Amino acid sequence: MRRTWMGLGLLLSIGAWAAIQYATKVENGEELRKTYALTPAYDPQPSLRDIKIAILDNGFAGMVGGELKYLPGTPVVKEKWGDKRVELDPREPHGRLMAQTIWAMTGMSENNYPQFYLLNSRGVENTRDALAFAKSEKVHIALFAANFESMGNFDGKGFINKWVSELAAQGTIVIVAAGNNHGMVHNGVINKSNINDNIDNTRKMLSFANGKDSLEFVSRTTEDPSGDPASLEVILSWNDFTDEMTVGTDRDLDLYLEDENNNILGKSQYKQKKDGADYAWARERLEWSGYLVKGKKYRIRISAKGDSNFDNTKDKFRVTIKTGRPPAYEEGMAVRAINFTDASNSNEMMVPGDNPDVITVSDRAVFSSLGPKVQTWNKPDIWMLRSDVRFDDRSAPPSTSFSAAIFAGIAASLKAKEPLATKSTLLKFAGWKVPALERGLTWDQASRYLPHVVNAVSERRGNARLTPILRNGSRLILAASEFPTGIDEFFRGVNMSEIRQKRESIEFYLVARTKREDDGARTGFNIRGTVKTSREAYPWEAQNENPASFVQIMTEAEYQKIQELDKNVDATRQWSTPTPDELRSAL
Repeated sequence: MRRTWMGLGLLLSIGAWAAIQYATKVENGEELRKTYALTPAYDPQPSLRDIKIAILDNGFAGMVGGELKYLPGTPVVKEKWGDKRVELDPREPHGRLMAQTIWAMTGMSENNYPQFYLLNSRGVENTRDALAFAKSEKVHIALFAANFESMGNFDGKGFINKWVSELAAQGTIVIVAAGNNHGMVHNGVINKSNINDNIDNTRKMLSFANGKDSLEFVSRTTEDPSGDPASLEVILSWNDFTDEMTVGTDRDLDLYLEDENNNILGKSQYKQKKDGADYAWARERLEWSGYLVKGKKYRIRISAKGDSNFDNTKDKFRVTIKTGRPPAYEEGMAVRAINFTDASNSNEMMVPGDNPDVITVSDRAVFSSLGPKVQTWNKPDIWMLRSDVRFDDRSAPPSTSFSAAIFAGIAASLKAKEPLATKSTLLKFAGWKVPALERGLTWDQASRYLPHVVNAVSERRGNARLTPILRNGSRLILAASEFPTGIDEFFRGVNMSEIRQKRESIEFYLVARTKREDDGARTGFNIRGTVKTSREAYPWEAQNENPASFVQIMTEAEYQKIQELDKNVDATRQWSTPTPDELRSAL
């Protein structure tokens, strides 16, 4: 049973949608376009029809093979590249949602819209053919919202990255989602000194930098054994990929998943072979379906088979954990169901997000992947201010996939205005301007935070402990151990059912009201809440106040997460949309 929101599928029959032209639509497209300064400067224009956009994905459920209409015009759809190839996942709507998001960001016009290419890239061979097709069609923009946990050498190289670079070389702007792997990746080195005979004297196990012979993760939840067990994947990859897909490796590693009592729960033992019909790549993958117990430790071990002749100076490996289990909650914050205690928390970008020839897009979510440093540039290339796309039948959780799709829509709008705009042109506007800081909660987010807010206010009336932090030289973040007084009064005066029905946003602002005479530091604040619609001005606009006086509210736990991200990422690369004149001058 799939437990991610993507696996919910379409719950209504075709007949139920008969009266609706588009079965699902992005509801907050204009709100997002305003956030990114696309309207009115980049409203849909006839030249938008000249822009070709390829979406490479694993599934387009509800679009491919059906009669429901989700996109304008006639998208080019490639479901199969060969009779024996992996087919699209019939339950997965991810690629179709990406295309809809792009359309929304270009203005969702019925007359002026880009040409969409929906291409099956599920698996390596399909990816190769999809990239070749996109190249032959000379698409202007290609969105790669999925990533491969292997197939590369952690440096932007490997055969998939080679294909991607060939597409980018012809001028296609390739946009890749950074992925949501933060805290789920361990990077290490392989050498003869850390290959030891241990445990049962039958396996030569790698030891790790922490001095142990295993990597550990701990469950944050106890799962109900009466339900279907959720799967957990562990992928091991090492840097022995070439530019040729049909070349394997003779350096052989095996992968094991064990419980805290050393009982083997799962294993992957491919026999690595460099060439021939049964060659094997430098990877192992195991999938385990079982029930997690809160506080219980699980161990990942790696075995080196035979004399694999690893190079002490350059051989590296990566372990990635993937799970679709629902999140746990700690201090009111959503966290992963498992805590990978031995994660590296850096160099987490997968293929082709680590490619220097693509624009890798992320957001400020705590799950967003970080690193690596490619040439002189730290990935990701661009941070997006928000990625909360809302459809009329569901709300998409913020993720780097939607961040990348939002940016692809922005790129299409800019490309329609200035056809000569390239990857390097767009990157000039990463971190170019610092937008005014805001704190917006959608209804779905507010419903999750509301109990925490009410508890915090009721337990501690009066001003919370506030720690102003200057970040990036001009953006003031307030870390609060509790939420300040005033939010409870705001909620009492708001019709929550009406907000939910209209699917409007709730925004909180903390406003400076006094200053010290000696150093000008802000010492007093008022809380201001507002129900935000697409027509309503921001508080500083409505009252002609200084945007710098408005600061973001976050809990101490939230601030710690942001601080953790900033250790590894240049946060000044936040995207800021240029005006048409600014774009033209950058060409």
